[in-house]
Amino acid sequence: MNAARRMGNRNGWRGVDATRLRERIGTREGMPSTRGRAGRSHVAAGVAAVLAVVAQPIAPAAAQGPAAWPQRPVRMLVGLPPGGTTDLMARASAMRLSDGLGQPVIVDNRPGASGAIAGELVARATPDGYTLATVTTSTHAVAPLLLAKPRFDAQRDFTHITIVGNAPYLLLAPANFPAKTLREGVDWLRSQSGKLNYASSGTGTLGHLITEAMLGELKVRMTHVPFKGAGPVYPELMADRVTLFFDNPGASTSLVRAGKVRALAVSRPLPALPGVPTLIDAGLKGFDPVFWYGVVGPAGLPSTVVERVRAELVRGFGTEAGRGDLAGFGVEPVLSTPAEFTAQTRADIERWGRVARALDLRQD
Repeated sequence: MNAARRMGNRNGWRGVDATRLRERIGTREGMPSTRGRAGRSHVAAGVAAVLAVVAQPIAPAAAQGPAAWPQRPVRMLVGLPPGGTTDLMARASAMRLSDGLGQPVIVDNRPGASGAIAGELVARATPDGYTLATVTTSTHAVAPLLLAKPRFDAQRDFTHITIVGNAPYLLLAPANFPAKTLREGVDWLRSQSGKLNYASSGTGTLGHLITEAMLGELKVRMTHVPFKGAGPVYPELMADRVTLFFDNPGASTSLVRAGKVRALAVSRPLPALPGVPTLIDAGLKGFDPVFWYGVVGPAGLPSTVVERVRAELVRGFGTEAGRGDLAGFGVEPVLSTPAEFTAQTRADIERWGRVARALDLRQD
């Protein structure tokens, strides 16, 4: 049996012909002679045992189950440049995932086209768990609505893992803006109609959409100046080269507190800035947009990966440090289920699609 065992180790018992196997079991391989009843009985028993092993079905490699994920670093794409709240949220999420998964999760900023460049990379990636993305209401649900030829379908091309959190919008102005609130500044804005600029984090972002909607309600005309993310806007805002900018609290709250920019209104009450009135207080009925941050992967992502990623984010942001990070960004934790995230995306596409069509903001 030693020779047979060696042959089994060498060939793995795969594709072994039974006739040849019988021929090799005998005196040529150092086995007892088949002469005599005892010898024949011994060999027969040996052949039966070996054939029983050979006859056992061998599962294909795929059926034996993939290697535990992850086996190498994971990439976290972001469709905006470093410095804004979306980038900060991506880095906070990547840190929690790295801690929980035992592999580095590397943030990869791919700004441009209002997040569509990064979105397309994720949509076309292999759904193996090694390409994820931090997306937002703007980059994921709204921006494709304003493009004549969108680069991806937000509902079809992605696996929605979780909405990490929600944040309100702050309407910001330079520190020397001639009013403390939007309501107080409306008359001045109207007197300057057609002369001023407003900034956005990119054409087709939610900030772009709600600014146009707000200006339409206020009957004010301003020139749109799109940037590649929020980070590059702030030097221009502080230098009074743009007059209005909608952004989330993460990157702006400290600047407001330092007196470097002014918060004229907020879409929903913000505990970090309790004295700032809401857009509804300024007379804009129904202006309560909420901005979410979520994590997605390509369509077809294995459920085991989806569950693991969400579980690590729930665990990581459930700690005191994790909750502190979200609070510092002005983000309310959500950690939704995949089904809830999918439903929210669908609802936002419907809601903001109606606004985009009414304002005729579709881009070629």
